[in-house]
Amino acid sequence: MSNYTWEYIQKHPKPTKRLLGINYYEQLIKLIEQGNLIAKKKQEENEKNKIRLIKAGGGNHPKLSEE
Repeated sequence: MSNYTWEYIQKHPKPTKRLLGINYYEQLIKLIEQGNLIAKKKQEENEKNKIRLIKAGGGNHPKLSEE
């Protein structure tokens, strides 16, 4: 699933400051990477304590990407 906003930011990095208030495109990339790491760690912790009725990977896929 593609995200129009994310694709626009990747294709047009200069207006990123105006759109998001972030000075550099690299800062945005690092921020997203850190957010993904935190979300992954949190999900791993939740998975350890979860009692499953359905095998992992079953169910609906997320509608929004983490970015």
